Amino acid sequence: MTTAILYIRVSTDEQAIKGYSQRYQKEHLEHYCISNNIDVIDIIFEDYSAKNFERPAWKILMTELRIKKSQRPNFLLFTKWDRFSRNVGDAYYVISQLYKMGISPQAVDQKLDLSIPENKIILSVYLATSEAENDRRSMNVKEGIHKAKEEGRWTAHIPLGYTAILLPDNKRGIHPKEPEATFIRQAFDMVLERTKSVKAIYDQLEGNLKCSINTFRRILCNPLYCGKIFVPEFKDQNAHLTDGLHKGIVDESKFSKVQGILNKKLSSPVKKSNLDEHMLLRGFLFCPECDKRLTGSSSKGKIHRYAYYHCSSKCGFRLRADIINSFFKDELKTLQLKEDYIELCFKFIIYTCKDIREEKVSNDKVLSQSIEKLVERILKAKLLLLQDEIDYDDYILIKKDCENKIHGFGKEFKSIPDKNKILCQKINNIIRSINEIGASFEQAEINAQKKMLHLLLNQHIVLDRNLAFKEVLSPVMLTVFTTKSSSFESVELLKLQLKLKIEFSQFVNEIRALENKNGNSASKESAQEIACFLIELIKIVHANTHLYN
Repeated sequence: MTTAILYIRVSTDEQAIKGYSQRYQKEHLEHYCISNNIDVIDIIFEDYSAKNFERPAWKILMTELRIKKSQRPNFLLFTKWDRFSRNVGDAYYVISQLYKMGISPQAVDQKLDLSIPENKIILSVYLATSEAENDRRSMNVKEGIHKAKEEGRWTAHIPLGYTAILLPDNKRGIHPKEPEATFIRQAFDMVLERTKSVKAIYDQLEGNLKCSINTFRRILCNPLYCGKIFVPEFKDQNAHLTDGLHKGIVDESKFSKVQGILNKKLSSPVKKSNLDEHMLLRGFLFCPECDKRLTGSSSKGKIHRYAYYHCSSKCGFRLRADIINSFFKDELKTLQLKEDYIELCFKFIIYTCKDIREEKVSNDKVLSQSIEKLVERILKAKLLLLQDEIDYDDYILIKKDCENKIHGFGKEFKSIPDKNKILCQKINNIIRSINEIGASFEQAEINAQKKMLHLLLNQHIVLDRNLAFKEVLSPVMLTVFTTKSSSFESVELLKLQLKLKIEFSQFVNEIRALENKNGNSASKESAQEIACFLIELIKIVHANTHLYN
């Protein structure tokens, strides 16, 4: 009995449209085998490119053929030679291997008797045509990408800090996305200050940018962020930069200055020992005599060791660290959130904290919407079954999967009231911790305190003995917080109706409206700064769950 293994390969949706779908190939090959009295011993399905033979299913097949010598077929059948290979050199080598095993490869729609020498010329035409088609497609893609870059279009995946938009010519473009764009802008500004290393800047912004240190370094060196597109060398053209169709996050002069700093390795970190509880404010304080950054050290008294903030220059200025630290902590405890920002904080928590947002999603009407979608999926699958687009077994699998999910959602519905209470209490506790910022700071671990200090403090505090506390705090901190007037009361969170999908721009508009209502003129940039401040503060408090549990 003559035997055969059927080899069925597809690689793209385009091939399926042209009639190369797996179902079509299988039916066609099986009909050929029945007509020619050939027994099918196995069917190999492959979903991989034919540019070489590094294909998962093919490698398994060849391994089995080498091991199971007694079970080798007479033929390896496929519909056309481009299903077998699109590489002339590799194809001839593999054909010779198969012939050594006693297996004859054959395309049923392009039958060739390879024992006739002249037929090998026809085979080379079939294979070379497929290879040339692959090469032409690859060349067209490369030329298209090059042309798009010359026009100033971004052709890769959406970069961090940008979102996809539709341009007037109905082609895809990119546009700065908040709040990531603000944090990237802040990263460039911090490099220009030359007070921290790139690693230190990354550590400070890591929670907001959510990328690796290598990606962060590439962001600082990528001309995309100043509105340029890098066009690599192509044919006779040298590599160059062209103006992009997108808006840059930083201006070109700032980008160039940052490249100069990075190339000359001037962004080395400020030498300082680990931040500890005795010198919390080291790195933020400046000398009133010479305006140099104060360092910190300790000296031994008669009984105890005492920490000092002091100047390393000849002026010799110094103050006891414990006195300054106590002043800062005591004054911080006198602050609370402004009443207008309490409800806004609730919205920011939903926006910022992924775990809380997902919990709220599962507790809301999204459950019922999910069930409706699953029912629609069952109905759509039934329609496809009636149209003979899918098999009955596939329909049963889809139906069973959807019914199981619907059953699970039904159980979640019963627990929604209790979950909502727990969720709202959790959010309320986070807001309480932000409102009691002084107590939260004191209870936080050193690393969390360090992150808080970068948010709360003015970055250039000139230290003297008559220092006013308001001069210590950042302008954003003074905008959001005020001196305590009464004890904090819980917000009725359950009564708040809130959309889950809130855009960053909506927060910016709310902050501007809030500040304008209070008689303060707020620009878009200052509102964005306040929004980023709240997001980062919420992340710090949320990460230190012991602060509000």
